[in-house]
Amino acid sequence: MYYIVKENDTLYSIASKFNTTVNSLIFLNRLQNTILTVGQKLLIYEEDSEMIEDYQTYDEFMDKNKGRGFLKIQVYMARGILPVQDTLIRVSKMIGEEKIIFFEGVTNESGMVNSITLPTILHEEKNPRMTNYIVEAIHRNYIQKHPRVASIYDQIKSILTIEMVPAGRDL
Repeated sequence: MYYIVKENDTLYSIASKFNTTVNSLIFLNRLQNTILTVGQKLLIYEEDSEMIEDYQTYDEFMDKNKGRGFLKIQVYMARGILPVQDTLIRVSKMIGEEKIIFFEGVTNESGMVNSITLPTILHEEKNPRMTNYIVEAIHRNYIQKHPRVASIYDQIKSILTIEMVPAGRDL
């Protein structure tokens, strides 16, 4: 799937719109910097990629995902100004009828979880592939503003941001 850059678009705004990461966009499009031009065509994900994955068992998933990718998560409020600590981060994936949790941890005082290693498809030079995970942020006083999906590539470090809003407030 492709996206045509519009005025005022940034890699961050495009990544947020499509529930992916800035690193994924940079990697897929082999970008040398973060400067975008209006009308530029960006690959968001390949139609035959693992965007829609159909694994029936955990063993089948692990057999096809022998690579390792890395994820760092930052949870914040107020447009990135305030970090949200003590937020439970859960990284999971639906495999068959079952939700498998691959990581559970809590954000630090900077609102960060720094080192998550996840299984992914081994890197192929001409056809980089990704494995997608659902990322949930759970806090007693705040709720996650948007659902997030992390696209993980073999041997690539990705950063995913999650915006929170006070519980009871309209999204």
